[in-house]
Amino acid sequence: MKGINTMIHSKILSISTIILLTIIQVSIAQENQHHEHGVVSFETSCNAEAQEKFEHGLGMLHHMMYDQAEGIFQQATDVDPDCHMAYWGIAMTQLNPLWAPSGEQQLDKGWGAIQKAEGAPTEHEQAHIGAIRAYFETARESGHQDGLKAWGKELESLHQNYTDDIDAAAFYGLSLLATASPDDE
Repeated sequence: MKGINTMIHSKILSISTIILLTIIQVSIAQENQHHEHGVVSFETSCNAEAQEKFEHGLGMLHHMMYDQAEGIFQQATDVDPDCHMAYWGIAMTQLNPLWAPSGEQQLDKGWGAIQKAEGAPTEHEQAHIGAIRAYFETARESGHQDGLKAWGKELESLHQNYTDDIDAAAFYGLSLLATASPDDE
């Protein structure tokens, strides 16, 4: 009898946990409906409207939806021309690290966006901008693969200095994947 009660209690606890997790997930989804690609929270010095657009663009960027993200980052710069991180986002959309080297047009557009991103008011923003700047500076001089390595090195430092920054961690992981040897197992 005691074994049956334990089994019933265990099933009730499992079902209750599933229901609770479902309620939490639905609540989070309803609270963040405008971000269909997940919840992104990245504090910037942008105004509130640009901040919302920036986070939406960042979500798209994490899903490697580069063209869509670029348009959203552009909208952020339209509502706040001093939103340095939106220009960072535009530069990031010009780098497709897993697919193909950036072409001349992408290098020029990315470099132009980096120039507009310079002067960000926080060290955290400056560190993110510095990482993508390292890619474009190096790739323009030494090629895509060296650019990826420079980007990865800066992201490693960014990740070590801002251990709570999950975006830095994600981009650092992406850089490791992009620079891994095809022979790695």
